[in-house]
Amino acid sequence: MTIKINVRLCCGSYLARAMGLGVTASSAESPHAAAQSVCRKAGIDPQLLEQIPADAPVIKFQNPGEVMSS
Repeated sequence: MTIKINVRLCCGSYLARAMGLGVTASSAESPHAAAQSVCRKAGIDPQLLEQIPADAPVIKFQNPGEVMSS
């Protein structure tokens, strides 16, 4: 199942939310770092993240939803 992650800049931090999963994370570093944090919290592999085209102010990523190997 493909996971879609929306990232927004708010108050100096990037806030990421996994749509449909209710998982959120934030990062002051970058939108990609915030999206990776969401993946780790959801137990999916953050290395598979891909940025997809989106209208500002939202930055969108997707992940095929593969579970991380231990």
